[in-house]
Amino acid sequence: MQLVNPWENIKIEKLNTSELYYFDNDIHLLFVLIGDVSIQDSEQLFVLQKDDFLVVPKGEKILIQNNNAEVFTLTLSYDFPMNTKDTDIEYIFQGNSIEKQSTVNNEIRKYIHRLLQLFVYKEYNQNAFAFQNYFALIGNLEKHFRKKETMDRKKSTTKKN
Repeated sequence: MQLVNPWENIKIEKLNTSELYYFDNDIHLLFVLIGDVSIQDSEQLFVLQKDDFLVVPKGEKILIQNNNAEVFTLTLSYDFPMNTKDTDIEYIFQGNSIEKQSTVNNEIRKYIHRLLQLFVYKEYNQNAFAFQNYFALIGNLEKHFRKKETMDRKKSTTKKN
């Protein structure tokens, strides 16, 4: 993790694919700025509308049908250990803003909007403000969207706790 240039830790791209699939330990968010998108994950089909977000879980394929929406992916570097070698516990990030409405979702939206604004308007000279929003966003995601999973290494399957 670099603490000199926040944009080495934050990657923002306009969505240009119909599926997302990640295997790294970074935090990946899908954010709808305008319009709506249909999302199919391994369990359900749902719609994200303006200002909704999805935390894309590691190793799960997400299919996206974009209905003329403005959608962005945000990748946040996350260099903290997600599992320990002594245990079969792994931490993953997953969830979305429509499963449970809460004030924390509004906080997360606020930080995402600020980062998008800095990115879109090329305000790269506001490093402290970008880092402030980056760490606040990660802190909220750790507290509310990080899940503990038990790994069964013999069967190579994952069981949710």
